[in-house]
Amino acid sequence: MEMNKKLRLVGAIFFTIFLIILGLIANVRLVKGEQKLAKEATASMVLFEDGFEKGLNNWHSNNSSYVYLAPGKGRGNTALAIKSPGGGGSSYAYRFFDNLTARVSVFLWDDTNLLRDPNDDTYVYISLHTNGSYGDLSIGIRPKTSTTNYTYCPGPPDGCMDTGIPRSAGWHQFKLFVTPKGSYGKIDATSLSWLPGNSINSAVCIDSTTFSRVTIGILGSTYQGQEFYFDDVSIDTWPGPSGSEAKKDLSQKFLNIYLNNYGQINEETVIDTINNYNKGFMRNCHEGEGDEGLECHERKIHIYMLLLHTAVAHGINYKLTGSTSSLNKAISIIEKVSANRSTAPWSDPLVTDNMAVASRARVDQLLTWASWLVRDKMSVASQQTIENFLVDEANYYSSQFRGYSFYEGNSSGEENSWPGEFLHWLYLAYNWRPEKETWLNMAKTYLFHSLTTGESYGGVYTQTLYSEVPEKSEKYLFDNHGFHPHSGYAMLPIEVLAVTDKLERKYFSGRIIPEFEHNVKEVWLKNRSPYINFTTFQYDKISALGLYNTNAIRHLHVRLNFYHLMNDLYPATNNVGPTGDLATHAFEYIYFIKDSYLGIPVENNVQFTQPEINEIDTANSKASIWLSNSIHALDYCNYLFLYVLNQPIGLLDDSRSGFEGSESFDSWKPSGNASQTDTRSDYRAQAGDYSLRVDYTASSTTPYYSAYTVLSSAPSSGQQIEFSGKYFVALREPANTTLNACVQHFSTWPSGWLKEDCTSLDASLSKNPDGSDGAWRDFKVVSPYIAGATQIVPKFDVAGSPGRVVYHVDSLRLEFVPAPTPTPIPLKHIKVLSLNGGEQLSQNNSYEIKWETSGVEKIGLVLYKNKTVVGAIARDIPTSYTEILWTPGPDISSGGEYRIGIYQYPWATGNLVDYNDNPFIIGP
Repeated sequence: MEMNKKLRLVGAIFFTIFLIILGLIANVRLVKGEQKLAKEATASMVLFEDGFEKGLNNWHSNNSSYVYLAPGKGRGNTALAIKSPGGGGSSYAYRFFDNLTARVSVFLWDDTNLLRDPNDDTYVYISLHTNGSYGDLSIGIRPKTSTTNYTYCPGPPDGCMDTGIPRSAGWHQFKLFVTPKGSYGKIDATSLSWLPGNSINSAVCIDSTTFSRVTIGILGSTYQGQEFYFDDVSIDTWPGPSGSEAKKDLSQKFLNIYLNNYGQINEETVIDTINNYNKGFMRNCHEGEGDEGLECHERKIHIYMLLLHTAVAHGINYKLTGSTSSLNKAISIIEKVSANRSTAPWSDPLVTDNMAVASRARVDQLLTWASWLVRDKMSVASQQTIENFLVDEANYYSSQFRGYSFYEGNSSGEENSWPGEFLHWLYLAYNWRPEKETWLNMAKTYLFHSLTTGESYGGVYTQTLYSEVPEKSEKYLFDNHGFHPHSGYAMLPIEVLAVTDKLERKYFSGRIIPEFEHNVKEVWLKNRSPYINFTTFQYDKISALGLYNTNAIRHLHVRLNFYHLMNDLYPATNNVGPTGDLATHAFEYIYFIKDSYLGIPVENNVQFTQPEINEIDTANSKASIWLSNSIHALDYCNYLFLYVLNQPIGLLDDSRSGFEGSESFDSWKPSGNASQTDTRSDYRAQAGDYSLRVDYTASSTTPYYSAYTVLSSAPSSGQQIEFSGKYFVALREPANTTLNACVQHFSTWPSGWLKEDCTSLDASLSKNPDGSDGAWRDFKVVSPYIAGATQIVPKFDVAGSPGRVVYHVDSLRLEFVPAPTPTPIPLKHIKVLSLNGGEQLSQNNSYEIKWETSGVEKIGLVLYKNKTVVGAIARDIPTSYTEILWTPGPDISSGGEYRIGIYQYPWATGNLVDYNDNPFIIGP
């Protein structure tokens, strides 16, 4: 699409994301809730404290007449008073230190009646003299910068910043943090390191890593004789992170920050705005074709994204901590978003723009991820509703390539990557579906075409990057929002491909899919330097001036997961930053510099009541700040999911009985009509963490294997097999579908079948009356020794016409145990008399099957071919009958080697069975 049209259609919604990435969101009122700090090497140690209760011996001053103790003014008995000399002079107290890396805290009393003249250049401050290029870092009150908010000066005064934190009367805690990764300030509990900076100063002084002097005072004051009060100076160390779980702790801390802020959001109130265009987020929105329709669609997409980001965060927290409140909240959000699908679809059918088509896939991927995390705990109806919807969406994207080819001004690479990401997630999460290979193949096509220089794949030609033209130096550069190049946006499709690559080769199949790596390394290397400074995590303002209308210093979103992915998948390309290890540098930068906020610090437990919902395109609105913070939180969710939970979506399990690794799961095979996954897909287990999940759709009333494993061993004479374990039935449709556990004996698998023994299982749902999960059930199959067996196949059979069962098995055990001494039983006899072999039958003609019995009450008849069950002929026949008319149906394949089996009904271990002596033929 044309560049100017795309910019116009994206509108304020996507501009908000642009601001987030660049760090341009305007100032807001900020308050931080308490959070658990990451583990530290040692506890923080106090280096210096002074509450000014014992004089001023710890301090020097430039004029003792203006620096003195003020009894009755402090937080204790006394405070430090500094009087203004007037006439533009200065008065201050100071103390030297030996090049410390530490946190400094000072309390200042704010008399809000003072310092209200915007022409007054008075500065009441706390400052540190650091080893950085400018030297001084300070916080205070400076009316020339702002008469209503506090001031932050991380460098020259001309670059002082309005913090956006309103002044209020009383004591306030001003903090200056000097860390190994740079220096910044805090006011009360609000960090200032997130501020966007300006053309002179950055909010983080990256080269200031030690300080040698603390100064408290008044600079350039015109308020002669006016006192200002300070108290409770403290300096303490801030040890760096340590331990093998330091990154997990850091990520979990930021997950908690997000949940503390947004975890209890009222999803019903938020969703209500989607359906009412006169309220909140959707105010002044109009559906339909064209620009207005696209903007309306994008607002819907972002509301769904915000809710599903929160559901994912709750789902991750549930997996990490077992929190039932997070579990319930995740399910509530997922179900309400899904239920609203019919009234507020992802995409207006009149909107055909590529952005609308592609962004809808972002919501689909989030819904897949969120529902997968808690799927096992959702109702069967909700599971099926979500599965049906996601499958429909996947079929829409895989029915044809719906991506685009555009690179100049606005690359379509980002939009092409989103459907590919969704299709791959669905391929993993629903890998028992017959469409899965179609989804995977189309995912490869979309992801290949995310980063192309004019290339063909899958019958499609695209160009989303600059190529050799217009000049060789341009190749692999990435444009967006009209900027050339936009190195920050280049990282977004790279990250999508990296996540899919990581999921596939690390946690699913172990394979490397070339389409998931196509041009990733080249684009990563090309768009890093000289456009991004990974030491400061800022855009380089000299070489990237083309990105901006001003010379302001802009921060990158420091993404823990992304940099770890690149270090993991492309370690040779990650030698950037001050140490040449970008992943570790990013982690330490976040630990020291972003210690208390995500994207923008906010009040604890944000709620949206109906009158308070602002339009999402307002930079200062709660919704825009929520969007920023949810994007940052998702990075930590990704890290926890990929590097901490370490749980694949498709494969699993090692112990042959407990399914806690990969060996056992890999040995179990599904039949042609079944799919099986480990319960890292839904987390139901009888013991340990995982179980084997089987989803089988039957098409016959004859039992057929749904899952099996082959063991190259067999019992000896005098032994029998005991196959036992636990099972749980999650779904059964219809109610007469049956489930059996069996043991088969083979001379050689699979052709040398000898016999099988089965036990019918209770296939009713393993649910309590209130719908909650009930108890796991026990099963046991006993199978006697048979001569000639060398291989044993334990299996689970399902029968139904049609029928579907979703069940789990766990704690399986197969043993060879001594067979009991047989107890004499009354003589029983069962034998097929006819058909008894050599006959040639025609389909649709009727034939007599005759038998004789003694000592049994009922029999059943089964048709075999090559000792494999073809289907049931009859069941539950009283032995007062001795024959039956049977008509081979047209669904029976023509050919030989057919036999009739007669067995004592119902089947159980030890029951009698007989086969006709020779095979017969069935023809047309």
